[in-house]
Formats: sequence, C-alpha cells, structure tokens
Amino acid sequence: MTAIQDYQYRPLANDDNTRFIQLYPAAHFEDPIRVDIVERAYDASKTQDPVSYEALSYAWGSDEDSAYIFVGANSRLRVRHNVTQILRYLRDGMTPGCTARTLWIDAICINQADDVEKGKQVTVMGKLYACATSVLIWTGEPGCDLQALQRSLEGKDPYTREGRLPPRFTQFFETGWFTRRWVVQEIMHAREAYIISGSGTMQWQQFRVFVEHLEPSIPYSAVTPQFTAILHHLSNITAVRYTESDKLSQCDEDTTVAQTDRIAARAENMTTLLTRYSATRCADDRDRIYALRSLSSTPIPVDYQISANELYVHLSQTEVTQYPMAIMSCAGSFGVFAASWIPDWRSRMRYRPFQSSLKKACPTLPVGGSLVTVANNLLTIQASFGGVVDSVVDPPGPDFETEERTLYRWGNYFIQHHAIGTPEQKSMDAMTLYCALKVIPIEDDVADPHPSPYRAQLRSRWENILRRWNSYEKENRKRKLILRLLSEANRIGLAHTKEGRSCFFTSAGLFGLGPDTIQVGDYVVNMPGCDSMMALRPLKIEQDIKQVEGNMGPPQHPAMTVVGDCWIPELIKSNRQNAASNLHKFHIV
Repeated sequence: MTAIQDYQYRPLANDDNTRFIQLYPAAHFEDPIRVDIVERAYDASKTQDPVSYEALSYAWGSDEDSAYIFVGANSRLRVRHNVTQILRYLRDGMTPGCTARTLWIDAICINQADDVEKGKQVTVMGKLYACATSVLIWTGEPGCDLQALQRSLEGKDPYTREGRLPPRFTQFFETGWFTRRWVVQEIMHAREAYIISGSGTMQWQQFRVFVEHLEPSIPYSAVTPQFTAILHHLSNITAVRYTESDKLSQCDEDTTVAQTDRIAARAENMTTLLTRYSATRCADDRDRIYALRSLSSTPIPVDYQISANELYVHLSQTEVTQYPMAIMSCAGSFGVFAASWIPDWRSRMRYRPFQSSLKKACPTLPVGGSLVTVANNLLTIQASFGGVVDSVVDPPGPDFETEERTLYRWGNYFIQHHAIGTPEQKSMDAMTLYCALKVIPIEDDVADPHPSPYRAQLRSRWENILRRWNSYEKENRKRKLILRLLSEANRIGLAHTKEGRSCFFTSAGLFGLGPDTIQVGDYVVNMPGCDSMMALRPLKIEQDIKQVEGNMGPPQHPAMTVVGDCWIPELIKSNRQNAASNLHKFHIV
C-alpha cells in the first residue's frame, strides 16, 4: 500500500493561472474529504479552455484546530477545521449525478507558505472573484437559521419584538464573516452571491432587502455597539453592491469585464476606504490595506516581505501628495506611529473625519509648484494661517451621556461665552446651535456616494424637525443664520458630532469644531480649496525643525505635529474666495 505523504505545492506555471480544487462526493457526511488540486487559467478571456468555478468567501477561523483533507491518490493537506466543515456541507449539497464541484478557496489554492506567490495571487484577488460564476458566502454551521430570515422577509415571523432582535438573529450577524475585511472586495466583485449557513441558502439580493428593512426597524439603543458597527458595515456593502450588476446574467461572457469596469469606475483613494471599513478585522495587519486594494485607485503593490509599519509609511507617502487632508485627518483619528501625520491603521478610529477632508484632492497652484512635499518622514505643506485656538469647550460628557445632552451642553457654553463670539454668534441660543450640529448631512455624490437608506431616513426626520422648529421662530435674522449654518454643515458632511469632537474658539472669536484633543495654543491652517481645516501643534523650541531634519534653511514656522481636522465656517468661506493667497510653509514631523 502506498504511503500517504504531505501535499507539496509546485510553483504556478503562469501568473494568469491559479489552482482550483475538484471536490468529490461521498456516501456519508463524515467521510474523509477527497479533492484534486489542478492549475488552470481563471480568466476566460485569456484561455481557450476556461474553467467554470465557484469562489468561497468565509472567515478563516483558528489554526489551533486543524484536520486533513486528501489530495489525489496518496497526498494529504492540513487545513483549518472550519474549512473541512465547509467542504463537507458543499459536498453534501452537490446535485445528484455531479462527479465533482470546482471551487476556489484561498486557504488551499494559494501556497500560504510562499510570500511571493501569495503577493501575486492577492494582487489579482478581485479578478478571481469577478471571474467566478458565483461567490458562496459561508456564515457558519446550522443554528444561524437562514430560514428565520426568510420567514421574516415574507412577514410570517417579525424580526423585531419590543424593539429587540431575537437571539438567533444577533448570533447570526455576530459570526466572523460579518466583521471580516476581505469580504468587502469579495462581495463587490461577485457576479452572483449566495449566503450559506449549514445546508441553508439565500440569495444576496434577498439578504440585501432584509438588511434594508432591519436597519431602520430597531433602535440602536436596543443592540450592542458591535452589532451597530456590523449593521453600518453591511449597509455600506449592500448600498454599493446594489447596482445594475446584480441583474447581469452569469451566463453572459462579458459579465466579468462589465463588473470589473464598474468597480474601477467607483474606485476611491485608499484612505477613504480604510475609514469607511475601519470596523472590520483581519488577522494580518498588512491585509488591512491589501484586502481593499482592488477597490482603490491608489497603486499599492502587494508585498508580504515588508512589515505592516513599512506598508503604512509607504501608503501615507504615496497618498499625502494627492490627498494631504485625508492622510492628516486620519492621523488625528486613528493615531500615529512613525510621524504625527502617518496614521496607524491598526488603531480604533476615535472620530470620523469630515467627508471634505477625505475627498479633496490637492489643488495645483496657479504659479506652479506643489503644495505638499515629503522628505523621509517630514511633511511640508503650504497653507494659510487661520489663527490660534483660544478657548476649548469641555469634551463630551461620560459614555452614558446622550448625544442630545452633549450638544445641548455645547449650546449653553456658547451662551455663557458669547462675549468672545462674533455678532452672528451672539444671536444664537442653545437650541439653535443644537439643531445646527445635530442635523444629518445631505448626502450627494461628493459627500457620500453610497448613502444607506437608514441615514437617508434620519436626514429626512431631522430636516422635518428643523423645519417645524424654524416655523415657530419670529425673528427673520435668526432664521437666516440657522439656514446658513445648516447649509454649511450639510455641504461638508458634518455628522456624528459627539464622538471624539469638541468645540472651540480662535483668538479672533471664530467658532470651530475639532478633535477632542485640541488645546489652547494650537494653530489652525487651511489648504487652498479645502472645505475643512487642520489643527497643528507647535513643538517646543528645542525641537525646532532644524534639529529634526538637518539644514533645510530657515522655516517660516517651527516644527508642528498633527492634531486633526476642523470646521470653522467663516475661515472656510474666506478661503474659498482667496484660494491661494497668503500661503505659508508648515513643517510637520
């Protein structure tokens, strides 16, 4: 009898190739899993003999519990336990008479011990999912109860009861798949997708309808913060995924090209994607970027031979020259490690950067030259000086304080300190400011290309409240002020005001909203054309820029560190009228 040996991967013959497994049926569920591993071209446009396959989307699970599958006649391959269970259920679901099921599953089809091969395969990961006839989303073994979701869609079993979800629903949504970062691109590129829980199956389109109905039906106070983050994450995915591509026939040979073209047309800078999907997780910190690479317009090569720190520095140096406000605002939000302007994407996001900070590309100066330069970890920007922070409102209250209470407290602060405000601000009362800050932004193609239905409903609700409240106000001057503030807040995407934010005044008495780490003495600067501003903190004199970077000539300002993005309506308005005037150099370390 031939001895069973460990399976040995051979190098792929062509970069356009990948491996597939041929999964064979078995008489009983617990029978050993037998497969063949074959190398083929995955893109039908590049081969005369295209392969039809399904791609798996799943959470990797723990590597502490592993098992063997058998490859060919005399080889075995150790895989994670959850992979063996997935294969058993997929094998059990094979149609009668089917001799084999062709699958692409990264844990088996990529040689995980070969960093060079893994980098090449991850580079084309989007195409691998786009070329599959369908993407199979594995959410777990039976117990998650897809049938219950189906019954709730049909109205036979309401999924909310006294504002709460049944435990079987929360358990379903809190499985590993819903918090995994890789699933974003796997779903975005899919021609057709199915959710699988044990032997139950649901089309992605049906699931999307369920999420759209679920999100506005339950109060966020009735669920955990983790579940709230999952719902927000799903809303982002379902809103983007619901395009004309959902209606494309999987039999259409041009479907892959059409879907890939749509993804490319929607590509965004990597910083925006990292912010949007910050609540998702992955085992390798480098994959925080690589998992979103196929959805981004930023050219980031996949290299598993560099560290996460090196990758984060490279990304920041690549994007900061084009999106300086995005990088610096995320540095204030996520925290930093190599320099104050280089975000550490492993950290929890403290506040949401303004949409205008994320979306604004760096303008070109009329006289030529660049507004942004990078030398190693030193960032130099040209911006107008907006003033010095003179007074800071206490940060938001304790965690149990409601957002309404926080904003109302901020309003009272303005009443108590009206002497340092502008004439317009002196006419405001607490309710005026509260309404101006609380309003949900009007979402457009610039502020948020994929708004969720839930946020749209919130926006409509608050607009109605403001409209009714405004009708009670008799002073026409106040109404104009409110409308101007709301228009400004809407245009820059001002929302989620409480978390990580504080109000402040400049020494000129101008009102601003910035990070809760802002301090008296911080500088506020504005880059030309940007609808948000940046708070910078001067370093002590002994840490002057000359000592940090060597002989660079006399700087116009001492070395600075990034604090975070700010909103100062009056300065932003002035900046739009004088986009490139009175520019100064600021050196950021």
